[in-house]
Amino acid sequence: MPRCDPADLERVAALVRSLKAAGTVSEVRTTLTDLAALVQHSVRRRAREEERAELRAALVELAQDAEPADRDRLVADLAAAEDPAYLRPAVEAAVARADARRNRAPVAEALAEVLRARDYRVGDGFADLLAEDGEVVVPFGDPDTGRAAARAGETDGEPPASGYGLRLVLAPDRATLSTAVVRRDDSGSGDREQDEERDEAVQRWFCDEQLPAIEDGVRQRGVRLERTSAMPPGALAAGFVPGGWWPQPPSEAAPPRRRRKAGGAGNESTGVRTQPQERHRDR
Repeated sequence: MPRCDPADLERVAALVRSLKAAGTVSEVRTTLTDLAALVQHSVRRRAREEERAELRAALVELAQDAEPADRDRLVADLAAAEDPAYLRPAVEAAVARADARRNRAPVAEALAEVLRARDYRVGDGFADLLAEDGEVVVPFGDPDTGRAAARAGETDGEPPASGYGLRLVLAPDRATLSTAVVRRDDSGSGDREQDEERDEAVQRWFCDEQLPAIEDGVRQRGVRLERTSAMPPGALAAGFVPGGWWPQPPSEAAPPRRRRKAGGAGNESTGVRTQPQERHRDR
């Protein structure tokens, strides 16, 4: 049965009293018209408020799966919003970011294991840093890495010279891993053509001899991974990383957290889809 907004009940009662006291047909018609309009408007407003209350409660519940800072801000915004509908995209985006970050942890752990197995110098904090910041740089060209890989028959040629590395980026809002060969900005020869040829050689070494094995290793550790796009070696120069931000060997020393992004573009992009992770709420 339709229900009026409690705030309108006093006005409805007053119109009912006026209707009973009406002395002419004209007064009755006028009062009935006013009463019908008021009831119709009141019922619609109450229904709208109930819908908003239900949506607000649902969005508050959903916001519990966001990161604590986002959760607290969104809950406060929802409480203050007259119409919470406009906050739905913000809540959904915050939860998507939190889910992506939660899913980054197993991907980062798998990458750490695979890179260690291939003699990349990654320390104990590598997986935590990658999962938290979403980005790390691992240098190439360590002589120990080259000798170990050659002994294992994992490379057909010499490892790249020092000054190059692998930039790994886990997207903050979707299950995507990007890899790119980068170069320390003070390691070039000064000859642009020579540096571009060297960039291409290192990119080709990584794409042909490293990336396929890294992808297979990550898959073997339970990460659902699919190559979605790639640029051929030499299509773009290696991105630059300022020397002051370049990880120093041994790479167990984590790079500074406040660092400039590597310039340039990547030569590989790999889509990573992980199994759904259970959401853990930090209430």
